[in-house]
Amino acid sequence: MLSLRTTASMRAALTSTLDPALRALLGKRMTQLARDFDGDLADIVEFSVVEPGDSSATIEAGVGFSILHNLVDGVAFGDDDFTPSWEWAQDHGAFFELVFILSDDGYGIIVFVPDDPGVEFDVHSLCLEHARCPPDRCRFE
Repeated sequence: MLSLRTTASMRAALTSTLDPALRALLGKRMTQLARDFDGDLADIVEFSVVEPGDSSATIEAGVGFSILHNLVDGVAFGDDDFTPSWEWAQDHGAFFELVFILSDDGYGIIVFVPDDPGVEFDVHSLCLEHARCPPDRCRFE
């Protein structure tokens, strides 16, 4: 799991050998944030990138909570009453983007999950089932 918690770590990631689609998404989010915020990213957001092979426990340790459980009622993905805790989730093709706002001041965590069969089954299934996608790319509609 890759964690990008500061402006410096984000800049390093943008010039790294990360997947080009991921670098493009990270760059877009960095540009959007820079329009309205001139402090360090650590003050408003952290980015976490799930890697194939990461267990759900590794993801939970990286973001500080389980994305497979609702943060309010604890209901788990797979239960009929499950509702994801994110504000929104988007299918970008190669990656899913999950946005969690964790405090009233707007601090959040953005989690990128590759659309890869090596991603832990429940995490990949959660993204496939709940992330929105553009109509021209939707797989199950």
